[in-house]
Amino acid sequence: MMVQAMKEQNFDIGQTIYAEGSPSGNVYFVVEGKVELTAENEEPWHFEKGAMLGVIDANGKNPHRRTARATTPVRTLYMNFDEYLAALEENFDFTYKMMQMTSRDIFELSLGLPSHEVFAPPSQAKPGWYQRPSLNEIQRLLVLHQAGPFQHAPIQPLVMLARLTHEDRFEAGQEITCPDDQRYICVVADGLVSTRSEEPAVTGHFGAGDIMYGVGCISDVPDTFTSVAVEPTVILHISLEDMIDAAEEHSGMIRSWFNYVGQTNVRARNRMAEILSQDMGKLPVSA
Repeated sequence: MMVQAMKEQNFDIGQTIYAEGSPSGNVYFVVEGKVELTAENEEPWHFEKGAMLGVIDANGKNPHRRTARATTPVRTLYMNFDEYLAALEENFDFTYKMMQMTSRDIFELSLGLPSHEVFAPPSQAKPGWYQRPSLNEIQRLLVLHQAGPFQHAPIQPLVMLARLTHEDRFEAGQEITCPDDQRYICVVADGLVSTRSEEPAVTGHFGAGDIMYGVGCISDVPDTFTSVAVEPTVILHISLEDMIDAAEEHSGMIRSWFNYVGQTNVRARNRMAEILSQDMGKLPVSA
């Protein structure tokens, strides 16, 4: 269905693919060429063959935040975003692979940042759950609903996940561990966690409402990290298998996940462009 819905469109050098502020609705796959995305008072982003354009704005139902312009002759395949979502819903195995691949790609993009900036700054929230007895389903639901990948998800799958989460509590200095050998998504309900990896060399912190390891949490990224509670901490462990089941039954979970990935992508690219601009400003001026 996805291939059948695609149409081809070519662009000459300097031609606009879509303009900042224009309605979003199509997803563009760059087959050949290079594209620059620009916005007023922002550093440009650059994409080439293999990139997918417009998906972040369309997923968030927002006007385009940047202008996409061809910097070389560009060949694209494009399709309506709703048709793209429908195609994903029809083949969930493919969809989940896309979720993993996209998440891993954005994590690897973030590795281009300074080692302490790969993950977003930790939440400063202090909900005080550690001082209370074990969280009930409503309290777990509140925690999940504020976590990045689930902020735009329907309530029904979050209610299901709240029932299935495993709660653990850790004293300051204690290593964060999972209940068993299954793969889990770890949500910090309360407290602060420090994490470190030697290869890749990354350090970071996660606070209340944060997903440990960000977009990397559904890949093998967590296997390379050691994480320790900095202060008394409550962790909700969601089985990756349970999350996949919820996403398969409720497409809004997929949309919410891609929205989170999109936000992470924007943060990483903006920061990288900012660093590049600062470095360019330090270059000596030719005589």
